[in-house]
Amino acid sequence: MMKSKENWFKSWFDSPYYHLLYKHRNEEEALFFITHLIKLFPSSKQSLLDMACGRGRHSRMFHKMGLEVTGVDLSKNNIAFARKFEAKGLKFMQKDMLIPMPSKFDLVTNLFTSMGYFPNASDNWKVIQSMKTNLKVGGYGVIDFLNVNYAEKLFPSKETKEIDGVQFSITKTADDSFFYKHIEVDDQGKKFEFIEKLKKINRSEFEDCIKKEGLELIHIFGNHDLSEFKKNTSKRLILIFKK
Repeated sequence: MMKSKENWFKSWFDSPYYHLLYKHRNEEEALFFITHLIKLFPSSKQSLLDMACGRGRHSRMFHKMGLEVTGVDLSKNNIAFARKFEAKGLKFMQKDMLIPMPSKFDLVTNLFTSMGYFPNASDNWKVIQSMKTNLKVGGYGVIDFLNVNYAEKLFPSKETKEIDGVQFSITKTADDSFFYKHIEVDDQGKKFEFIEKLKKINRSEFEDCIKKEGLELIHIFGNHDLSEFKKNTSKRLILIFKK
């Protein structure tokens, strides 16, 4: 039976098949992005909250560069994995990112398209509100989202792939408001079905919300090399704002 589209992320992100399907998103990719990103911020900005940190690959890169990092994620399995890497100045917590932390941070990040999942569209903007609450005055927030205009070129489509002996059949569809991925998994005869549902949030909507929250938008980039954002060709939409 197909998983419900509502709160689909709770089961999918806790599944080992999610990490298998996206295993190409590795530490080298994270290091490339973080190496470019960290140059934008004053060296005095030392504490960082990585919201929806997954297994912590970006958190670990920030920590290697000298920041004191806290990673939070809703997935119990993700945090259990991430905690294997805990060290002085690097810790992980299972936590809903919409619930603010008790302390404030110099930097707050939301990377790898880690919002846009909620069945109630207004909850997506609560991510930015939570980032604002978690920031110190003068602190910086970073959102790394997909570029809707570019992504729309990839939908609809269908593909199959085999990764480490597991078969994936992926059907991509879309409507006016959402992207969908229907994912069928065949693991040596054991079959599972999952769905991804992502709200289409474009640049102007992000800009309006950031402005509404009284935050200062200071950079918009179009890829992990921090190249210029171009509406129809950039793969990513990376927004950096200041409280």
